Amino acid sequence: MRVLMFSWEYPPYVVGGMGAHVAGLAPALVRAGVDVHLITPQPSSLSATTTMAEDMGRSPGEVTEDGVVVCRVPMVGDSGDVFDQAQKTNQAMLAQGSALLANGQQFDVIHAHDWLVVFSAQAIKHQFRLPLIATIHATEGGRARGASLQTDLQRSIPVSYTH
Repeated sequence: MRVLMFSWEYPPYVVGGMGAHVAGLAPALVRAGVDVHLITPQPSSLSATTTMAEDMGRSPGEVTEDGVVVCRVPMVGDSGDVFDQAQKTNQAMLAQGSALLANGQQFDVIHAHDWLVVFSAQAIKHQFRLPLIATIHATEGGRARGASLQTDLQRSIPVSYTH
């Protein structure tokens, strides 16, 4: 089985439970015989991963870590608006995922972790007619610890996409 995974967080960029979850899940799937290819943003605050990826015929930013093929794309925008940043960064993630599939990579399923990457995962699902699994790690209500959603941004963050 081959999985194309999308996650907003992956080591060394781990903010919370989602990053820790994916950091444990992806290598565990590899140990179980699953081929995992992960696309994740590379925040500008972290230095770029330096490897011999280009010499090995891989995309820049693509490395193998614990058996997981990890491709880091630039995190776009820093306006303080996480929704806008997610949408812009998803364009880079979509381009990377589409290029993989257009260049002959085949995947059995797409696995998206949280709403932050659902834009690219959903577009690839439709473009290449692949099944999509989405794991929602928290809702905005959960992140607010039960408090009401106070800002327009909090209220605009999608809970799920079913298109």
